[in-house]
Amino acid sequence: MDVDGSKNDVIDSILNVKIEIDQILVEFHPHLVQNGRKKTKSSIIKLESFGYKCFARSNTFLEYSFIKLK
Repeated sequence: MDVDGSKNDVIDSILNVKIEIDQILVEFHPHLVQNGRKKTKSSIIKLESFGYKCFARSNTFLEYSFIKLK
């Protein structure tokens, strides 16, 4: 998911509407938005609280892969 500036909104929508997605790849850019590190951490915690587990991340810590635990 690379939806510049809207990641948090899209993640919230996916989780609130309960769209069944087995795997999500998110590219974060915390250095480009105000409070970016806090927002990135919040999104990761939110995904985890809905049953997603991070199974990979890039060396730059910008791209994260999540899988839905069943």
